[in-house]
Amino acid sequence: MTTEELSLKPYIIKLLQKSDLTADEVDAVFSVLVSGSADPAQAAALLTLLAVKGESVEEIYGFARALRSHAVRIAPRLSEPAMDPVGTGGDGLNTFNISTTSMFVIAAAGIPVAKHGNVGITSKSGSADLLRELGIKIDLSAEKTAESIEKIGVGFMFAPLYHPSMKHIAPVRRNLPFRTVFNILGPLCNPAFAGRQVFGVFHRDLQEPIASVLYKLGVERALVVTGTVNQGAGYMDEISPFGITYCIEVHKDKGLRKFEFDARDLGIAKCTLDDIRGGVPAENAQIALRVLGGKDRTAVRDVVCLNAGAGLYVAGRAKDMASGFTQAVELIESGAALGVLERWRKFCDSAM
Repeated sequence: MTTEELSLKPYIIKLLQKSDLTADEVDAVFSVLVSGSADPAQAAALLTLLAVKGESVEEIYGFARALRSHAVRIAPRLSEPAMDPVGTGGDGLNTFNISTTSMFVIAAAGIPVAKHGNVGITSKSGSADLLRELGIKIDLSAEKTAESIEKIGVGFMFAPLYHPSMKHIAPVRRNLPFRTVFNILGPLCNPAFAGRQVFGVFHRDLQEPIASVLYKLGVERALVVTGTVNQGAGYMDEISPFGITYCIEVHKDKGLRKFEFDARDLGIAKCTLDDIRGGVPAENAQIALRVLGGKDRTAVRDVVCLNAGAGLYVAGRAKDMASGFTQAVELIESGAALGVLERWRKFCDSAM
C-alpha cells in the first residue's frame, strides 16, 4: 500500500460530518487497519468517531464482511447448517457460561455445533476458558476441528487462531476506554460460516441492527435475543429465566420477525440473578458438569435449557421455544448431553 492508501483521513473527515461509511469504504478502512502500518492516532480517531456516531447497519455489515474474508476458514462436510450459540457479552452480570453449556444440549439433539469464541474479556470466564477447564483442547488445527464437528457433532474455533488479522487492531482497542465495533464482530464472524445462530446481545438497541446484518450476511436462520433482568439490572445477552426476552427471528427467505417470549409461562421456579451467577473457569466448569450430568435441577439448568431450547427451535427440531425447553430437559435427563462432552474429550485426547 502507498502512503496515501494507508491514510484513514478521508474516512475520518466523513465521520466528523456524521455521515455513514459505505460497506466498500469500510472494506478499505479494514484493509488499512489490518495492514500493520496504520497510524495509531488515526485508527483510534476513526474507531472513536464510529462509536460516538453509532455504527450503522451498513458499517457493521462492512466490518463483518471484511473480517470474515480475512478469517481462516473451515468447511466441515455436514448434511445441515451448523449452529453457533453465542453472545456479545458486555452485559456486566457475571453469569456462568450459559450459551457454551447449552451447546452440549443442542449437539445432543443431533444438530452440528460449530462454536466460535475466546477467553473472557468482559467476564471472568469466556467460552474458551470453560471448555479448557472441561478438558477440551481449544487449539486444535482447522482440519481437526472440522473433523470433530463431522464425527462428534461439535467443535470449537478459538478466535485468535482464526482471525490473525486482528492482532494489528488489538493495541488500538486496548487503549480505548469504551466499546468499539469490534466488540460485536466476533459473533458475526464464525470461521465455519455457521448458518444458524442463537445470538444474544446485551441491549435492545443492538437487536435490530444485528438481526439486519445477519440477514445481509445470508445466515439461514437465527434468533437474536435480549433478556430482561429482575432487580432493575437491565438486560442480559441470553434468554432470560426471569421474564420477558425480546426476540428477532431472522429467516433467509422470510426476513425478520419480532416477538416476545416469557419464560414464566413455562412454570419454571422463580429465581434471582444471584442464582445464575458464575465465577472463575473452575467454578463455572463445576456448574456445567452438574447441569449436564442431571445433578442440578435449579435455575442454572432452567436457563441452560431455555437457551438450548431456542437452538432446537432455530434448527427446526422444536415447533416453538416452549417445546424446545422440554426437549432440552429430556436431553440432559437421558445423559445425551453429557455424552457429547465425554466423546469430545476423547476425540481431543486422541488428536493431541
